[in-house]
Amino acid sequence: MAASKRFLSPYRAELFLGPDEESRASISIRRDVGSVVLLYGHRGRGEEWRREEYPVFVEWTPCNYGGLRPWFHCPVRTCDRRVAVLYGSGMFACRQCHQLAYESQRETSHSRALSRAQAIREKLGGSPCIDDDFPPKPKGMHWRTYRRLALEGERAAARSLPPWMWRLISTMGASCNAT
Repeated sequence: MAASKRFLSPYRAELFLGPDEESRASISIRRDVGSVVLLYGHRGRGEEWRREEYPVFVEWTPCNYGGLRPWFHCPVRTCDRRVAVLYGSGMFACRQCHQLAYESQRETSHSRALSRAQAIREKLGGSPCIDDDFPPKPKGMHWRTYRRLALEGERAAARSLPPWMWRLISTMGASCNAT
């Protein structure tokens, strides 16, 4: 749920999950002074409805070029972080309270390196495939920038091999040297 307008509008939604089209969750949002009140009901398959109602305080901060930006305060009592988005799972709260990780935080180091190498190649107008030739310098890009990205892309591609591949390469190198 993201705060996007100066005056938040009342809102009601129902969520249907599964092939039985049975309602699993519903939420209503009511405006209050300095906050919104969430009236939230949810249930698992075959369970009774659990209803929750709690305020989520909204803070407005000025933007650099005018206007105001809304921020939610996490409703978990021990948290109170100022966040743009709240995530629902029993209670709407911030990422830290729900212990949510970004996709890149769940990736292995070699997967992150591969993603970085592919992103650099695409930024230069090439194919993300690291087996393809490295893309040429785009028109208008400074040579210093291109060389920096090329070096960063090479290093990321080198780090993108999983550990088992490095062991295989070193084993093959040792066996080739023995012959």
